[in-house]
Amino acid sequence: MFQVAASRRRMDVLKYMLDHGFDAHHAFVKDTLHRVIDAAASDDEDTLQPILHLLLAHMDVNFQRQGDLFTPLHVACAKNFYGVASLLLLYGADVNAIAADDLMPLNCAERCVASPQNDAMTNSNTLVELLKKHGARPTWRRQQPAQVPPTQPDQTVDLSSQFKVLSFSSHNFETGLMFTTHDTD
Repeated sequence: MFQVAASRRRMDVLKYMLDHGFDAHHAFVKDTLHRVIDAAASDDEDTLQPILHLLLAHMDVNFQRQGDLFTPLHVACAKNFYGVASLLLLYGADVNAIAADDLMPLNCAERCVASPQNDAMTNSNTLVELLKKHGARPTWRRQQPAQVPPTQPDQTVDLSSQFKVLSFSSHNFETGLMFTTHDTD
């Protein structure tokens, strides 16, 4: 009943159930955010109202549903819902959550940009920019370090500024012996 009320945007039923002790963390209703976002036809205020109500009821914003391991942010990005995604990020959604097949929310948003039936290309681009602004990465794997070009043999580098000064002071916070770690001739 709780999931049906949420997907049909029955705020009065949701409020009544939550006010009278309904456990929003029950195992059977943990994927309610996913279902509400999936059932939404557009990213408008009517969609945001039940999502906001569920978030205020402390629904887990990073719950991964069974099967594809999508979080609500994955679902919002796959449907190109900028407003829903920004609301989920505001409530602490993990922008780098990993779903099945190593999909991340940024990958879902980029697929919307690349899809030929996408009419709202600018909305997809702004969704990608929003995710990147919040630290989204395209993959969970470690990035390859940038290749540093080798220095030429005729170039001289002053290494004396790169050495650290070590201190061996006593445990009584008295001044100790100071020395540098490079050789002086």
